[in-house]
Amino acid sequence: MLLTSELAEFTGALLGDGCLSKYFVKSENRERYELAFTGSVDDFSYYNETLQPIICNAFGVKGRLFFRGNSTRFHIKSKKVFNFFAGLGFMVGKKGQTLSIPEVFLERDELALAVVRGLWNTDGSIYRRYNKMYPGHARLYNKALVMQLKMNSNKLLLQVKEILAVAGIKTSSITKEKKAFSLHIGSQDAIKKYLKLIGFSNKHHLKRISKFNAFS
Repeated sequence: MLLTSELAEFTGALLGDGCLSKYFVKSENRERYELAFTGSVDDFSYYNETLQPIICNAFGVKGRLFFRGNSTRFHIKSKKVFNFFAGLGFMVGKKGQTLSIPEVFLERDELALAVVRGLWNTDGSIYRRYNKMYPGHARLYNKALVMQLKMNSNKLLLQVKEILAVAGIKTSSITKEKKAFSLHIGSQDAIKKYLKLIGFSNKHHLKRISKFNAFS
C-alpha cells in the first residue's frame, strides 16, 4: 500500500492514543484482530472527522466510534488493518518504553511531519505559560504559549525531537516526570513555525490557540 501523509498522521495518532489487540473470542471460536483508540471526550471530532475517514478511505473499514464514561473510543475490528500496522512494526498489546515511529515514515520528511502531527493531536497539549512565585502561590499567566508532548517512550520523543530539528523547529531538552518523558516547544517563533509546517487537525487544540489569542 502507498504510504500517504494521511496514513502517516493516523500512525501518529495510533502511537499516541491507540494499540493493537489480538484475542480469542470463545463464542465465535476464532481470533479477533483489533485496533483500539482511547481519547478524551474532546477528541471525538478528531476521531470522527479525521481518523475514521482516513481508515475508511484506505481500507474500506469504518470501525466503531463511541463514548464510554469520560472517554472517546474508536475500535477497528479488521485483520487486514491489524496486519498492515503489525507489519510496520507495531507491537501487539500494551505499549511500552520501546515504542517508536516505524522507520519507513522517517524516509520522507512529509511523512515524518505528518506522524508528529498525529502524535501531538492525541498526546500533545498546548497551554499558556505561567509562573509561580512560591509553592501554593496562584499561577501568574502571560500571553506566551507552550506546547508539550508527554509519552512513556524516551526513544519516540528523541525521534520527534530530531524530526523537528530537521524542520528547523527548536525544542527543549527531554525531561523525565515520574514514569513519563516530556518534550516542550517554548519559543513563540518555533510554535509559529510548527503551526505553519505541521499544524493541528484536532479542533480541541485549534480552539485553545484561538481562545488564548496568542499571536494576534
